[in-house]
Amino acid sequence: MPYSVADCGLPHQLDDFHELENFDCGRNFMTSFLQKKAKAYWKQRLCVTHVFTPLDNPSFVAGYFTLSADSIQIDISMGKTERRVKTKRLGMPHEKRLLHTYPAVKLGMLAKNTAFVEKGFGRDMIKAIKSIVLNDSGIYCCRYIIIDAINDPGIIKFYLDNGFEFLYESEEDEKVAMNDPDELTTRYMLYNLGAITD
Repeated sequence: MPYSVADCGLPHQLDDFHELENFDCGRNFMTSFLQKKAKAYWKQRLCVTHVFTPLDNPSFVAGYFTLSADSIQIDISMGKTERRVKTKRLGMPHEKRLLHTYPAVKLGMLAKNTAFVEKGFGRDMIKAIKSIVLNDSGIYCCRYIIIDAINDPGIIKFYLDNGFEFLYESEEDEKVAMNDPDELTTRYMLYNLGAITD
């Protein structure tokens, strides 16, 4: 029977106890990251990997995500008006729109073991991640969850449906900001935790 997030309880940090060989999310680079790189990234303090495991089968990985410290930078060379426009998109109160750096946590990877989980598992993982980041914000303070979402219509819709927004209004604006004339393989998106706490 497929697993739900409710079957898994709270996520916990990846450990040697977890069996990774049966994990397959349908995207090779994300499957490979969990199986071959996640532990090394943790040792290098680059990101931490959390896993969802069924309460009745705690070594089995039903889904995983990675988090790391990050920030949203506002280029101080921008004109005052341009900075205000960009920070308004961040949903900041008017008096805070001239800061140059806004604290964030990066959601680097998010994947589910496709053959073994129920529909809606990804949505429920996002809910759990928001709760985790909010609860931990009492320790290190964080305003946003940011992602580089794969520029695929289905994936973009998933994040939009779960409350994420584009930092840049259009792909052209993002190309200019990133100084990248090529087609975007990812889109910079954010979730404003202030929308919950303000």
